Amino acid sequence: HPRWMQSFASQSTGSRAMGRLVQVSALRSDGTEFPVEASISHTELSGHRFYSVIMRDITAKLANQRALTETERRYRGLVETSLSSIMLLRGKVIQYANAATARMLGFDNVADVTGKNVDAVTAPEHLEAVQREITRMMQQPGQTLERALLRLLRHDGKLIETLATGTSIDLDGQTLIQLELRDVTRERRALAEVRLLADTLEARVDERTGQLAQANQDLAAANRDLESFSYSVAHDLRAPLRAMIGFSQLLEMDIEEGSYDQAPSHTKRISDSAKRMNELIDGLLAVARVTHGALTETEIECNVLVAEVIASLSVPESVQLVVEHLPVMKGDVPSMRQVWVNLISNAVKYSAKRPQPRIEVGVVRTETECWFHVRDNGAGFDPAYADRLFGVFQRLHTQDQFEGTGVGLAIVRRIIERHGGRIWAEGRPNEGATFYFALPLARMVDA
Repeated sequence: HPRWMQSFASQSTGSRAMGRLVQVSALRSDGTEFPVEASISHTELSGHRFYSVIMRDITAKLANQRALTETERRYRGLVETSLSSIMLLRGKVIQYANAATARMLGFDNVADVTGKNVDAVTAPEHLEAVQREITRMMQQPGQTLERALLRLLRHDGKLIETLATGTSIDLDGQTLIQLELRDVTRERRALAEVRLLADTLEARVDERTGQLAQANQDLAAANRDLESFSYSVAHDLRAPLRAMIGFSQLLEMDIEEGSYDQAPSHTKRISDSAKRMNELIDGLLAVARVTHGALTETEIECNVLVAEVIASLSVPESVQLVVEHLPVMKGDVPSMRQVWVNLISNAVKYSAKRPQPRIEVGVVRTETECWFHVRDNGAGFDPAYADRLFGVFQRLHTQDQFEGTGVGLAIVRRIIERHGGRIWAEGRPNEGATFYFALPLARMVDA
């Protein structure tokens, strides 16, 4: 280009750029200018100085540089305005951090972050993991970190949860780690609350399911009791009523005939029938109270409770009574006292005619239950009718053999079922009987 030629000619020989590249403009044959790199050298020949010029068209090179500069400017703009934290690490030193990093870590300026050791902003419990990942990624470019949960320590001492993604890159021959971090503290807290709510909801569902199961069990028991009640009204309660009517008619006839010899006997039969009917009605009311009364859960020392029951029953000295070590359980004290009263008093009653009556109270643990038992060597029963033992007014012995109303074991069954357990009996005629009731192991305090 003429301007360059003039500039070159006007320079002194010592100040001319020789042997190195300079950027100048050149002219095409059509007169358009284009940038070139020129390298000028000179040679002395026969007292004359000759200059040689080597030129290279750098139009594409300059265009690429401008594009690269524009790309870098745009990238820097994106990084600086990004809402995510972006930083470059050289080893454990923060070489670069954007404004979002400073805000996330609680600093006023980016300069407060740059140059810091990454340990200074990492939660103590994550230091070892961070060191391990940095060592791995610094081995060579191309190593990646995929959505790792990283807990950081803010400038104000608060801990935050971040989700880190990164890769190791080569920059001017140095391996650096580029990290992008997103603050997920709120999301994690919300997720924890949702999980807690889900767990609470699941617990409520389980509780409600248990309540429904208990309600179904109570309803089934109530239906059985209603069936027994209907039977009792139709048969057991009518028996003393028929006796009262019959002997009243006989008494009336004797009075009309003027005969009073049988009057005391008739009136005693009427009175006994009335008492029997009153006992049966009291028994029905007792079953109803057990069925619908509220249970108060407390810790029960079974050995203490059994000892109190035995003392209250005034067990004859002739009875050999053995009580094993029993667990501490959770349950309703009045109800469980009634269970032990009914079972032990039955054992005393049905073994009283033995020359050496013996009663054993014990427990056996299984993987899911505790099996309590009361065993006696008394009258026993026919095992074919074992299921009838726990029905209202269902007796396997006559009133003349053993007194009773036939509601005691029905009450025991209802109490045990309301505690989530079950009851059954084993026995043979004249060989004694064993009454078992099983309660969930979860009710045992010392299980």
